[in-house]
Amino acid sequence: MNLFEFLQVPLVLFTLFVAPLWILFNYLGKSKVAARLTREDEKILEDLWKTAKKMEDRVINLETIYKNVKK
Repeated sequence: MNLFEFLQVPLVLFTLFVAPLWILFNYLGKSKVAARLTREDEKILEDLWKTAKKMEDRVINLETIYKNVKK
């Protein structure tokens, strides 16, 4: 019995069952970690929200000025 015949069954079992599960669980774990926002990301989103709110207020003021000038 040579080495290849000895390792054939474990290699097939590993290839069919262990390797796909290993790859699946590896990427599932990485996607859960990557899906979370860091504190820096949260701060950036908060700053963007504040900037958008200021821009919205400015647009409303400009629309009010435009309506008053148009009359």
